[in-house]
Amino acid sequence: MSLDMESQVGQSERMGDRLIVLSDLHGSYLTMLALLARYPDYQPVFLGDLVDRGPRSREVVEYAITHSVPTVCGNHEDLLLAYSAHTKLGYKAKCASYYDRDVWLHNGGDKTLKSYNLHRGQPLPKEVLKWMSKLPPYLIIDTPNADGRKAFLSHTGFGLEADENNWIQALWGRYPDEGDFPDDGLFRVFGHTKVRESEITPTYVNIDSGCAYEGYGVLTGLLWPDCVLVTQPNIDT
Repeated sequence: MSLDMESQVGQSERMGDRLIVLSDLHGSYLTMLALLARYPDYQPVFLGDLVDRGPRSREVVEYAITHSVPTVCGNHEDLLLAYSAHTKLGYKAKCASYYDRDVWLHNGGDKTLKSYNLHRGQPLPKEVLKWMSKLPPYLIIDTPNADGRKAFLSHTGFGLEADENNWIQALWGRYPDEGDFPDDGLFRVFGHTKVRESEITPTYVNIDSGCAYEGYGVLTGLLWPDCVLVTQPNIDT
């Protein structure tokens, strides 16, 4: 199994035959570990929004970096890069022109700073910022499912919309119905828009079941190429 994405060159040889795809972890590190422990033969892939809202963003990011987890960019990673303490270091968000000053703090960024034992106005470690700044908008898994479709992995399902000048749809797009996605032979796996329960359709699945949100509180993963959904209630506090 391999990845098709220039930003992830060098990771394809580390891809196993079976994957577990997770999205919108939002600092839910213990929950993530509990789900991954049940599927030790499946390699994790992350679809963005590793940080904010939950209590253990640092641990999630460190896990992704140290384990070389293939990861795509989410809107919360982009908000983090737009934080003034990070722009002062030369980092720039893909959608910077759409953000108000320090909007990240009002979208759970304070909890991410706390997980790093930092205060407002202090930047995250440079190695973390560098890693986030290079996350791609999508990944393609070339091993097909039973229907012959390759997996297209992006935060919103609209990752192909990203280019040097416009990432807004790729990181913030919402899908009202399946008609928003072309039937191009790909099976889209994404998160971003929380749902009470994930349901697999013939061409896509939204796996954001609101792990870090009150009233939702479930982490959903997709086993690939099995196309099976697995869940874990949130155990982070």
